[in-house]
Amino acid sequence: MKRWVAIVGPAIFLFSCAWMYLMMEVRDPDRPTTTMKPYLAQQLNTVIESIDKDFKELEKEKNDLARQLTHAMAKNPKLAAMVKETTRPLEQSISHDQQQQQQQQQQGAPTGVGAVDDAVKKREVAMPALSRPTFKFVQPVASGDVCSVTNAMPSKTGIKMDEFLEKEDFADIDGGVWKQGFELSYSMSDFDKEPLHVFVVPHSHNDPGWLKTVEGYYEAQTRSILNNIVNFLSEKSDRKFIWAEMSYLSMWWNEQGDNMKEKFRKLVRNKQLEIVTGGWVMNDEANTHYFAMIDQMIEGHEWIRHNVGENIIPSSGWAIDPFGHSPTMAYILKRMKFDFMLIQRTHYIVKKQFARQKSLEFSWKQTWDSTQGNTDMLTHMMPFYSYDVPHTCGPDPKVCCQFDFRRLAGGKLTCPWRINPVPINDGNVEARAEMLLDQYRKKSRLFRTNVLLIPLGDDFRYDLVMDAQNQFNNYEALMTYINNTPRLKAKVQFGTLSDYYNELIKRAGKDASGLPKDFPSVGGDFFTYTDRNDDYWSGYFTSRPFYKNLDRVLETTLRASELLFSVSHALVAQTSGKVEFDSGAAFSDLVQARRTVGLFQHHDGITGTARMEVVVDYGKKLINAYHGLMGMMRNAVSAFLQAKAAVKVTLSETSARPAHDSLETLTVIDMASAPRLVTIYNPLARARTSVVRLLVNDRNIEVVNSDLKPVPFQLSPSWQTADEPDKINFEILIKVFALPLGVTSLLLRKTSTAASLASTTLLSSTKSNPEFNVNAGSASAFSVENSQYKLDFDTKGMLKSIFTKSSQTTTNVALKFLVYGTVIRPGHKPGAYLFFPAGPAEPHGHDVNPVVRVVRGSLCNTVSVHWPQITHHLSIYNIDGLESFGIDIENIVDITQHNQKEFIMRLETDVKPTDAVYYTDLNGFTMQKRKYNGKLPTQGNFYPLPAMAFLEDSRQRLSLASAQPLGSSSLQPGWLEVVLDRRLMQDDDRGLGQPVTDNKPTKSSFRLLLEQKPAAAEETAGSAHATLMANMLLELFMHHPISYVSSSPYTDPTVPAPLSGIAQAGLPCNLFMVNLRTLQKEGGSGLPQPGSHRALLVHNKGFDCRYAVPDFCMTTNSQVNLGALFEGLHLRSVQNVSLSLAHRHNDVSPFTPVSIRPLEIEAYNLEL
Repeated sequence: MKRWVAIVGPAIFLFSCAWMYLMMEVRDPDRPTTTMKPYLAQQLNTVIESIDKDFKELEKEKNDLARQLTHAMAKNPKLAAMVKETTRPLEQSISHDQQQQQQQQQQGAPTGVGAVDDAVKKREVAMPALSRPTFKFVQPVASGDVCSVTNAMPSKTGIKMDEFLEKEDFADIDGGVWKQGFELSYSMSDFDKEPLHVFVVPHSHNDPGWLKTVEGYYEAQTRSILNNIVNFLSEKSDRKFIWAEMSYLSMWWNEQGDNMKEKFRKLVRNKQLEIVTGGWVMNDEANTHYFAMIDQMIEGHEWIRHNVGENIIPSSGWAIDPFGHSPTMAYILKRMKFDFMLIQRTHYIVKKQFARQKSLEFSWKQTWDSTQGNTDMLTHMMPFYSYDVPHTCGPDPKVCCQFDFRRLAGGKLTCPWRINPVPINDGNVEARAEMLLDQYRKKSRLFRTNVLLIPLGDDFRYDLVMDAQNQFNNYEALMTYINNTPRLKAKVQFGTLSDYYNELIKRAGKDASGLPKDFPSVGGDFFTYTDRNDDYWSGYFTSRPFYKNLDRVLETTLRASELLFSVSHALVAQTSGKVEFDSGAAFSDLVQARRTVGLFQHHDGITGTARMEVVVDYGKKLINAYHGLMGMMRNAVSAFLQAKAAVKVTLSETSARPAHDSLETLTVIDMASAPRLVTIYNPLARARTSVVRLLVNDRNIEVVNSDLKPVPFQLSPSWQTADEPDKINFEILIKVFALPLGVTSLLLRKTSTAASLASTTLLSSTKSNPEFNVNAGSASAFSVENSQYKLDFDTKGMLKSIFTKSSQTTTNVALKFLVYGTVIRPGHKPGAYLFFPAGPAEPHGHDVNPVVRVVRGSLCNTVSVHWPQITHHLSIYNIDGLESFGIDIENIVDITQHNQKEFIMRLETDVKPTDAVYYTDLNGFTMQKRKYNGKLPTQGNFYPLPAMAFLEDSRQRLSLASAQPLGSSSLQPGWLEVVLDRRLMQDDDRGLGQPVTDNKPTKSSFRLLLEQKPAAAEETAGSAHATLMANMLLELFMHHPISYVSSSPYTDPTVPAPLSGIAQAGLPCNLFMVNLRTLQKEGGSGLPQPGSHRALLVHNKGFDCRYAVPDFCMTTNSQVNLGALFEGLHLRSVQNVSLSLAHRHNDVSPFTPVSIRPLEIEAYNLEL
């Protein structure tokens, strides 16, 4: 190895020197040559002769050295990146200078310092013409820290959930009093060395909407709960409580006077009352996207900081009701510097087997993390059926129920086992203490220490004074007796999660990474959840898909608004009041939208499992927040243009979504008021070429740019019905190039001649219309194509196959719509939560010849199929951008006439993965391996699809990006199906008490990507990742350009050039700007006001680098110079912080590059 280093080290150095010398030669080939002095020439010749001699001696080892070097570079990405990174700045500088010299020579422009000064002056308003990125694809070198995730060793986890489920036989054996478990026993000698230490944790689970609206619950119960808790804890210092939902706490806080607020703060400071998790809600973990998961956590933690105390930072996670659990939540909490988290709803077989192995407390690790302790999160899985009192004190619910003192005789609530609690007194305390301790001791045998956690609560508990009094007083009597009776070998006290964690660590000890010693590690997720029998909770992955889609629309709109506001607010501040922008009102819209998005992430919100009237309430909140953001962005774009280009314009929206239950429609741009300025905002932190869709009422139009030169566009009829064009309005598609976080302006103006219309062919229709270039035809197979693909369709307009032009290969991809019936029998009742299919799915509309509309245009080709209850659109783009690689699918489903049905879209392909493996994402954050399990029923083989899934074999990969969360599966090799909507006529006995019949026409959008795998690509040892192309196409798909139009004729003689909100280079292709969130101004009163600090979150999206990437992408360097990125925004300071922003890590010089490791999310507090 030393010999190898001795050889390779100088070789790399010499190579770098030679490369730089060649670059200097290329930089100025016309420079005059100079004569070298003789003595220097002699020395150089001596050096060259010595080097030549050394290399001749190594000639025989050349081939072996090459193999060793290649192997070492694959194992050590940083070595491979060394040469490239050493020469990259020089290459970029040389290339830039050459381009500038060529442009200056062509234009006769001055060169030298004067030219640089002119360029600097011009950059503030406009930009010179930019060359568009080329799309030659290259095979990335398996080097650099980005690609290291593909070549990394598998995560060192003791329990891999995918392997665990594959090996499990899922035998549902009656376990006795613990029905889903096994018999438990103990010996008193088990507590000789370490007495049993029990922490009883009072809590109240408050759903922010379920059977009542959030306001309804607050008025009826939550206000009283918080009042009671503050009062009862203030009476005695050893009483404890935990609280999770900041949405409710903020409502209560706004009603309190200073005295009550200070009592609350004192309880928190004294560690009697612990805020656990601290999010706006206890979020769902299946359907949520990591953007919203983090955002609702930040909103909660920021609220705590501004109201409860700057030093009050949650450190324990509490998730007792989400229907399955994702490791994304563990990662987020870990990066927020949490110590501990608790989960409850996992498959009852998983609970049973983990309990047998004493693995209910474990280190939860990301599957891509091969380090020790980097992402490990200490996790406690509750062992029994539920989080209520009967299922938390021990294995026998009929005994535990007797210690739920809310159920004392005379109350409305009783024990189902017909043995109710009795008040504790001197006459029965011994017997009752022995009975309770028996359950505690048995439960303790499931864990590795004698420290025991006993939750004490249920839904909306402690709302009555009598409830709080009975629980605290009776447990205090039991604790006093137990703690004063040494023979019982136990200590019982009220506690919080942090109390429990601290004692657990004390008993178990810590390893080098700070985790308890000898605890197992787990990798993977805990889906799909079932609470009993084969009642799999896979229905909620899709329930109420209309609002799942609306939520994702609001999320992406919120993100776009955050970034635009942060940039515009900073730009306006530099104008010293010359630009009008009501930043206070805009910030108020942002805060409201943040809290609305946060509210809907609740595990009965985005899941679609609330009552119908509550769903409507959520919907109204979502649409109101959306309207507020769209109006705010309209004003922010105007301010942006005025600050950057001195153009003042009033804008209007180009689309409308008037109500919570309506789909988005385009707004007609009246060309009678032409010319009209169209502004397009790009919410991505890199440049893009995309197609923008508008609606106009005139054919005599053209589109021009800032140079008043034509911009490519496509005009097509708008359609009143499947085969009847609108006679007045036309859909216009415009090709747009936009800079990072920038605004592109185009002029839409009238001309004397009519623009030609795209060609439309109607199949299975006789309605030709030459005026609108519409031709009728009989049903027949056909194809459409662009520069990347040729797509073949059957006679009914459904996709059959994809021909990839670059590889000259054909892949069968048959797109079909099918319908699942439902099973209804005792014990099998599908509803909002549960999915019970009645056998295989049946084809939908197989006996119908639908109207097929094929539009072929210069920018886009679209196939529309009008099935009964389903309108299907498939589009490909003819543009020189990444989006030409995507195949877009849009379905509008109306299931209202089909009771007890579930509609699906299935792709049947010849992409046949080994062992029927496929992958779905977890919260848009990482990919999780799935495999059809024949030991499970169909419903147990469905998993959440929040954003992406893919199939892969030895030849190719087919990725499906989804614009909304839905349920998905792969029931046969090569199949990938997604549930589009479901309508069930009964409740499924999980507490909702309603069927799912409030369906409405619902849009679902997808993007397909087919990639060829290089023949030399090897299978990866670690976890799988999306490709770079799939990541980038998903970003373009989700974060589309947002357009506005001038409200009146645009009379300014100039059209602004494309403007950028940040450096024009933007972020590298593998880095995604998750958020740029303006933080609330410190101090003050009244409504929150924006401050000068921004929270920047950046995600390094690791990718599978076996696949080709565009040659313009820079990905091997995961460093970012934030000072350069935010040029023009006066970045004053940078601080690396935790994801919640609460923990400050270290200060960073603004122009010192920061590193973001692959697959990690980093947060920075920026002062602008």
